[in-house]
Formats: sequence, structure tokens, C-alpha cells
Amino acid sequence: MVETRYVWVRLGGLSLRLWVYLFHGTKLMFLQGYYTIAAGKKFCGHVLKNPYRLDPGWIIGWHWRGDGPNRRQIYYHVKSAYDTERSFRHASASEEVARDRVGLSIETAGMLVRDLLAYWPLTKSQRARLTRKLRDLRERYRRAQRPALQGATDQVTASAGFRDSRGRSNPRASAARLLAAQRRYGVRLEEITSIVPHLGRLHVLVTQELARIQHTLLEHDFELLQEVRRKLPRCKEERDLRWATATLQDVRRDLATIRVAPFYRNCRYMEAEIAMAVQVLGDTREMPEERVKRVVPIIATMINSIVFKRAQRVLEGLIREVSMAQASGELDSVQPEAYARRVQGFAQRAERLCEGGFRHKRLVALQKHLAKAVKNLRAGELVKAKDCLKAASRLL
Repeated sequence: MVETRYVWVRLGGLSLRLWVYLFHGTKLMFLQGYYTIAAGKKFCGHVLKNPYRLDPGWIIGWHWRGDGPNRRQIYYHVKSAYDTERSFRHASASEEVARDRVGLSIETAGMLVRDLLAYWPLTKSQRARLTRKLRDLRERYRRAQRPALQGATDQVTASAGFRDSRGRSNPRASAARLLAAQRRYGVRLEEITSIVPHLGRLHVLVTQELARIQHTLLEHDFELLQEVRRKLPRCKEERDLRWATATLQDVRRDLATIRVAPFYRNCRYMEAEIAMAVQVLGDTREMPEERVKRVVPIIATMINSIVFKRAQRVLEGLIREVSMAQASGELDSVQPEAYARRVQGFAQRAERLCEGGFRHKRLVALQKHLAKAVKNLRAGELVKAKDCLKAASRLL
């Protein structure tokens, strides 16, 4: 992965400051400031009725829509790396299903052309069979939004009845229309073939960043801060305080590299807290014991903050499982209860979380969302349960 730190991008009349990662030509861009889009502006395909705020750490991306001269870039935004990871999983699964469907459509169109020309004039049973296959092919993409699929459906519809534009029986005219439909299915297949690797690269990039944050913030820096908290009360000399200062500065450098939600705000807060702690530790006008006494609560609050993020990582793994199960539609009668019990287990562990030093208390609201998720899971309401779990995750 090649990292490019900051770039400016013009989007919808706004100049956005972005943190960009590059991976084999694939870009992942993180907002680095608050941006408000005014009411009346068009955003994500809709005219905004009210002002809309984009937050630091949100992910900005784009995809291509349309063909030929109508091809244009459509921008989108995602509110966290976890949401992005889930969306890529869903999109990849969806495109894989679409690839299978389009491949089957290409095969069906070819078979119709072959049978239409080989068996003409058709018997009553042959006509009924081919007509049924045409109807199935037409219905498969009746609500399609892609221009290639819409064009293919028009050609399939026009071939029904096996007549030409003058109403005469003409298998060759219908065969030509079906071949035209087959070519359009091929266009869609080429789109999918190009999209799936791109989605794969984006998924790798997001997964790689989450793994880096897991190793850096949730494990390594967490252990360093715990070590500082353990040893600080025994620090009596300046050299001991210099060690604590150097260790905190190491953590601060790691935090500066984490620019994506839902870690963005925590990391900026912790950077400011470390700066305050370093200033206190370096103030030689006070005795070491007094400085230590002032810094220990700061370190404890940062540790609690990381504990919340570690818990969020666990909950997001469960959300991902529920989300994929809900999307697949292949749940058995036992799975929702199994998920409900896992959420209950998480809720019990979350009771031990400490929000000491936090300005905004959130554990009561967290337990309410988790309880609602359990209730919805047992009722078979997976979409509602997933929404409750996401609301709980936003509090961590």
C-alpha cells in the first residue's frame, strides 16, 4: 500500500481536504474536516431539503454510471470503515449473483436462437416451450436500471411471437433480436467483470486499514498506555518521567496516522490529551509526584476510550454476520436465537465497561439498544435488529 497523505478535491462546489490511500490504482479517501452542503444543492442524486453535514473520517468514493457519452462519475459517502467493509461484502456478493444471472441469460438467449432456427416451423409444444423461456428472460430484467439490461429486455420483448416489424412470421428477425439482446447481456457481463476486482481491491484496502488500526491502536498502543499507567505511580525522578513522556509521544505518532471513522474523533481527542499530559510531565516547576498525580487520570481515560473501541470491534463482527445472514435470506429457525444469545453475552460483558472521565455517558443507552436487538432477533426482525446493533456500535 502506498500512502498519500492530503489532497484537495472539488466536489459539489466544495473544496474537500482528503486523506488518500492508494492500492494498485484503487483510491480510498477519508474526509479531514467538517463540510456542510447547503439546502437546495444536489447531493447523491437528490436535492437537499435541509443542510447536510459531512464529518471528518467519513469515506468518500465514486463509481461510474451510464455508457458512452452519458457515462459520468457518481460520488458516494460512507460513515465508517466498518460500514464500508460491510457494503463491499454485500456489493461483491450481489455482483457475483448478477454475474451468474447474466451468464445464464447469455446461455438462454443462445439456446433460443439455436432452437428457433433449427426447429422452424415450430410445433405447438415447441412454440409453447420457447415462448415460456422468452417470457422468463423478459421478466428477469423487467425492472433493471442498467442501460444494457434495459436494451436487452426491449430486444427480447420485440422477439415475442417470432414475427418481424410487419407482423409476418419471421424466425430470422426474432433470432437477430435475441442475438442483439445477447450482446447487451455481454456488455453487462463485462461491467461486472471489471467491477468485481475493483470491489475486491477496495475491500482488501479497508480490511487492511482496519487490521492496521487493530494492531496499532487496539493492541500495541493499548499495552503501552497500560504500562505507563502501571509504572507512573513509581516514577520519582526526572529520567522516569522522560521515559513516560517518550512512550506517550510514540503513541501520539501512531494516533496521527489514523484518519478514518469511527476512530477519527477518539484519536484526535487522545492526541490532545497526550499533548496535555506531556506538557504536565515536562513542567519541572512541580515535584514529580504532583505531576504524576495529574497525569494518571488522563491516561486512565484514554485507556477506557480504547476499551470501548475494542468492544466496538467485537460488536461490529457480530453485525457483519447478522447483516450477511439477512442479505442471503438463508437463515434457519435456530440462527436468530443463536445471534440473540450472543448479543446478550456481549451486553453482559459491556456492563463492565468504564466511562469514567467521559464527558458524555452512554452505557445506559447502549444497553437499551442491545436489549431491543435481542427482542427483534427473537421476533425474526433481522433488519430492525441490525439497526439496533448499529446504533449500539455508534455509542462505543
